[in-house]
Amino acid sequence: MWKGSQGDAASQSHFRVTSGGSSKGLLVTVDTAEPGLPGSNDVTVVTLNGSDRTFSFAVPDVEKGPVYVPAFHAYVALASGPHNFSPSIVKGGSEVRDRIKREPEQTYERASREIPPLDPVYREGERLYLPLAADASWQKFAFEWGGSIHISKKDTKAKGAELKRLEWPGDRITWRLGAGATPNFRPGWRDSTLSVLEDYLPVALAKWTTDNIEYTEESFATLLSGPLAPDDSGRSEETPAVLMLKLAARNPARNRATAHLWLATEPDETVTFQDGELLAANGEWVRARLRLPESARVSTAEVADGTKTFHGIRIELPLGAGEESSAVIALPFVPRLTPAEHARLGQLDYDGERARVVQYWQAVTAHAIPFNVPERRFDAFARAVVCHIRISATKDPKSGLYMVPAASYVYQVFANEAAFQCVMLDALGDHELAAEYLKTFVRLQGSKPFEGTYTGDQSAVYHGARVNDEYDYTASQYNLDHGTVLWALAEHYWFTRDRAWLEQNADSMKRAADWIIEQRKLTELTEGGEKVPEYGLLPAGHLEDNQDWGHWFAVNDQAGSSFGGRRRGRSPAICRRGGVVHAGPAGRRNSRLRAIARRTSARRRLRALGAAAALPAVPVVRAAASGLLHALPAESSAAFPSGGGP
Repeated sequence: MWKGSQGDAASQSHFRVTSGGSSKGLLVTVDTAEPGLPGSNDVTVVTLNGSDRTFSFAVPDVEKGPVYVPAFHAYVALASGPHNFSPSIVKGGSEVRDRIKREPEQTYERASREIPPLDPVYREGERLYLPLAADASWQKFAFEWGGSIHISKKDTKAKGAELKRLEWPGDRITWRLGAGATPNFRPGWRDSTLSVLEDYLPVALAKWTTDNIEYTEESFATLLSGPLAPDDSGRSEETPAVLMLKLAARNPARNRATAHLWLATEPDETVTFQDGELLAANGEWVRARLRLPESARVSTAEVADGTKTFHGIRIELPLGAGEESSAVIALPFVPRLTPAEHARLGQLDYDGERARVVQYWQAVTAHAIPFNVPERRFDAFARAVVCHIRISATKDPKSGLYMVPAASYVYQVFANEAAFQCVMLDALGDHELAAEYLKTFVRLQGSKPFEGTYTGDQSAVYHGARVNDEYDYTASQYNLDHGTVLWALAEHYWFTRDRAWLEQNADSMKRAADWIIEQRKLTELTEGGEKVPEYGLLPAGHLEDNQDWGHWFAVNDQAGSSFGGRRRGRSPAICRRGGVVHAGPAGRRNSRLRAIARRTSARRRLRALGAAAALPAVPVVRAAASGLLHALPAESSAAFPSGGGP
């Protein structure tokens, strides 16, 4: 105790402090975690649990200076610092919670004014881009801020035979689109603008001005032939995708002018321009097909960009006063085309394909959002999310299963994040698409094991998105995948009440639930007559992005399955036999979790390990902080019962 008086008490398990007339408090030594990596948020938070109130503080905050908690008349400082409270630490004015009550309703316009603008071009180490693709196609283009286009073999997740069709050196090919008498590629975010049609359709629009000429670039992805819908039997995943561009140049001046366009590929390669096509590899690879106005002049040229020089073409468009002229460019995803595909590429009509693509996306989003709110951008954003999910998905050419990644580019399939998208689709009412996406995890159940201290072959685990060794879309070791997918399957039945679907998937779900029950038995151990802290949890393994192994809580799968079982009209005792696990009443489940948490937090010693025990090597940095918990004079008193404290 610090300046304690009669009735005050402190021990390792609890403390009681009555403040009424003088400052008093506790001197506490706390073992704390010290972040070992830059940007880590693994810090120690000390919580004081009272019978009627609770507050917490982060140790790093106290190390920066004393912390004052006015609602509790509490003052926290390091033992090495001043113990006496100074009124100078108290900030004047209203408290944040009181100010929030008086704040007007937030609007997009206000937020956009008050939030400092971020550079939208370089946010994650490279230029911002919009993925453009046909629905669930593996062929995904990246439309960059500034108007250039690229494809990454790795990031588009091309595999097997399809990967071999992407013929260019290295991982990435970029179509560099410059403008101006001296090529300008608009490197900064203020050099151009980027938007999408009607705020949600996957038709990209870039605008800029160079040498007093106004340029507009519009682009969308289509398929060279066949239907756009991935569930149409007439569509082949081997049909080349095409990115269609329309570059319009307008002269706003009263005098004649010439617009200059430049097109080159990176990495640099030897190219020729013949019959409206930009060709590489001695004419075997089609890099671009151009349709130009009769007045246009085209020549092969060296295209300079800073210290780099590429080989490509220069297009000159003579413009009268106030005149506009445009060039149409078609970029095939697969460069080596058959004679029939070659001919079809030359026949593609920009306006016709644009109408087909726009109508398709309008149709799939027309009834996708069952709400309408006053902030129009929210409605448009919701429709855009549906487009994003469909563009990000890939209909695997090998199996026909839909792979739902965490993002269109770069990210592979994180099963838990795919499950969230499926639940969203179910919530929006698109049950058919949600079922199609969920089918992948049922079909590929057990295709990839977890790392961890689990036993058995893990054939019941929902984690892998592996068709075979070549077509493996599985991402990181996310052990929460299993419970999240099981939860999403239960949610699907909750939303749909589709008994036929449940009968088809019940066996898979039951095996998944049984695996959890079996693995939990491995941790139901006692030591010295006492249950171990991880009693009843799954064996140690990864959770998500963290690399250490631990025993993690995963309960929503059982909660959702329980609800699904009750909706079938069966008693809890029958739910599991019917293929859906029931974990018991929520109160019983929560009491078990609370018991585990109490055992874990109450444990104050390291458990001895047997000679044969093995633990993963996890770097742990420990630090010690000694400080003062200072209760200031107040009218009320607070008692912290046994079990309280840090």
